[in-house]
Amino acid sequence: SKGPAFENCFQLEGGIQRYLEAFPDGGFFKGKNFVFDSRASVPPAEQPPSGVGRCMGCACPYDDYGPRVRCNHCRLLLLLCPRCIERVEGEGDAIAETRRFCEIC
Repeated sequence: SKGPAFENCFQLEGGIQRYLEAFPDGGFFKGKNFVFDSRASVPPAEQPPSGVGRCMGCACPYDDYGPRVRCNHCRLLLLLCPRCIERVEGEGDAIAETRRFCEIC
């Protein structure tokens, strides 16, 4: 086990994309499927936006990796809403460099 948050996690046979093809409304899947191309993430076809993710700056519901903001140390993609990106970038390069770290680093 990878910790208490992962106690009831299961691997889908065929992967998330096949599951979403079988259940266009998302079934039990909530959120978006992260993909490794220019789309960044793909929501279920018939599921309304859920806002499963949270901005690391202000904790508002946000789930768009589109801006491609990365941790300065480990390069992990970060979820930062447009307002927090503006705030961090508006503080100047020196402060912005120290503010973009993931919760692990």
